[in-house]
Amino acid sequence: MSKKEKIKVGDLVRLKDDDELDVGIGLVLGEKEVGFTEIMKRYHVDNPEFIDDIEEFLLYKPIYLVLWQGENIAPNDKPVWMFSTEITTLQE
Repeated sequence: MSKKEKIKVGDLVRLKDDDELDVGIGLVLGEKEVGFTEIMKRYHVDNPEFIDDIEEFLLYKPIYLVLWQGENIAPNDKPVWMFSTEITTLQE
């Protein structure tokens, strides 16, 4: 995905390393900005050193709600939240 492009609700996406669409494709159903402040509040953390315990990828935002479809996807009709570092649009 180029720096100017952004994944949007309604886009068809694939996993970044799945060039042949072996896993399947997904439909973006929603988007959510999750910031560090929200994480701190959610877990009732007052210690700023808490950031050291968070994996870097958990701070990426926004996150996208994706409904996956494909032969190699475990049967699951529930969408999952994905980081922008994990997916890209099918146009790529």
